[in-house]
Amino acid sequence: MFTESRTTESRTAAARTAVGRTKPARRRLSAALLATATIAGFAPVMLGVTAAHAVGSYSNADLADKALTYVGGSGTTACAEAHQSGGDQCKQFANCIVYMVSGHSQWPVDSGGNYQRSYLDAGGVAVTAATAVKGDIIQEGTYDGDQLHTAIVVANNHDGSFDVVDANYVAAGIVGHHRWVPPISNIGYYRMGAVAPAIPAGFNVALWGFNSGQTLSGTVNLTAHPTQSGVIEWLDYVIDGPGGYHSEVRAGGGALNYPYALDTTRLANGTYTISMTANETDGLNHTYGGGSFTTGNTPPAVQYNTVLAKNSIGLYNWTKESDPVVVAGATGGGVQMILDNNGVVWAKDSIGLYNWVQESDPGVKAIAVGSDGTQMILDSTGSVLAKNGIGLYNWTVESDPGIKAIATNGGVQMILDNSGTVLAKNSIGLYNWTQESDAVVQSIAVGSDGTQMILDNSGTVLAKNSIGLYNWTQESDAVVKAISTNGGVQMILDNSGTVLAKNSIGLYNWTQESDAVVQSIAMGADGTQMILDNSGTVLAKNSIGLYNWTQESDAVVKSIAAGSDGTQMILSR
Repeated sequence: MFTESRTTESRTAAARTAVGRTKPARRRLSAALLATATIAGFAPVMLGVTAAHAVGSYSNADLADKALTYVGGSGTTACAEAHQSGGDQCKQFANCIVYMVSGHSQWPVDSGGNYQRSYLDAGGVAVTAATAVKGDIIQEGTYDGDQLHTAIVVANNHDGSFDVVDANYVAAGIVGHHRWVPPISNIGYYRMGAVAPAIPAGFNVALWGFNSGQTLSGTVNLTAHPTQSGVIEWLDYVIDGPGGYHSEVRAGGGALNYPYALDTTRLANGTYTISMTANETDGLNHTYGGGSFTTGNTPPAVQYNTVLAKNSIGLYNWTKESDPVVVAGATGGGVQMILDNNGVVWAKDSIGLYNWVQESDPGVKAIAVGSDGTQMILDSTGSVLAKNGIGLYNWTVESDPGIKAIATNGGVQMILDNSGTVLAKNSIGLYNWTQESDAVVQSIAVGSDGTQMILDNSGTVLAKNSIGLYNWTQESDAVVKAISTNGGVQMILDNSGTVLAKNSIGLYNWTQESDAVVQSIAMGADGTQMILDNSGTVLAKNSIGLYNWTQESDAVVKSIAAGSDGTQMILSR
């Protein structure tokens, strides 16, 4: 071990013999700092400790978490970041950690030169070995010539040993994380920050809303009931199911027993497990079991629809394009695609009656087409295929099974897999997808200018305009149920049925465009906006602003689509 004299620490010959140099560990982010990550699984942001604290008002555990970020490097790095000298000695390093975490309110250097009194004078309190917890400071020796050492507790093993982080112990001047058995005499334990209250013995959380093993359908109202109030800070429902399905949803307020309306119609039929993760007053996450359930939703009767199209805004003037055999439509780059009641894809590049070209065998369950003419289909296995010309077959397989949603525009393809993870790329071919999010997303959209939008499981919108992992900008609160983007314009439909729009990526700044009467939205690259109201009537316009919609149909429409060339498609009932 390395020891400390009155003025500095120096290695003894015995210490040099007893302690071998260890390979420097990689510098690690603490759990507390990782907890400052942005949502829904996106890129973590490490926050610096700059805000001033009242003496001792911060979490005591933060001292250990901060110190652990320097493991494997020189302790002088910590003191340099604290704008102090030294750090290669054990007490210097600990002092600098306290100074930073306390927001520069505690500087444990006693003016009288008292080695251990300095922590008490800086606002600390003495504790015992038995009661020492994470973040407490252990000091060996006094200024009487005894061997000296200072370390920060990572964990009390309650067997006379501690996991500690310190400087100048595992190697000269280096910060290490190791097990230490302090001596019984000439030892002091000091607490500089606040310690979270312990979780009450026997504390538990019960899930209400269904009986484990039950078959569920429709919407199920879940609530969580803790055995004692004031313990939980926030609570997530964690749902896992077939095909790798995983969802984590933040529940509502604790005063209302953390309500969450689980819409089982969005889940494939199968068996699911649900648990609860609660962040509690000790600063940690605790998991509580909830049970299992099986979904048994009866698929709605398929309604086959007639396709109509036009390329101008105004009342009526729709051209009938098909018989009533269509279940989905898409348009972009002058191409129209439809999916018929047999799962066969058809396409054409002009508005008019019939003249559709068959493009696939039966078995397709979703279609998309982009402003550059890229066509995407999702087959019955959940595999993605793509091509860029109208004709029978010639599809390129782009993924393994396991995809549940597709989107393409501006040369960009986006897919959403069964776990809720987004991937993207900008060329047709097998694989080569870039992961863009954690498994927290429920729907996706991409515009002709490359703008990507996602709607996470909480109902929050995020956007960006480049392919890559994370770097999403949050754009809304958790109130959105549908998204659309094209030509640089973004549209959202909130939970009330109100449409909002804007033409830039950033937090908020949405313009309200309608009253709360809308059920679906679509956006064309030429600025055409389409909405389908709750009566089944289509309205359109080509500018952002409140109202000024032009009615385009009677109340007979099932779904809508808008293309990059101004083509509008509707599926009538």
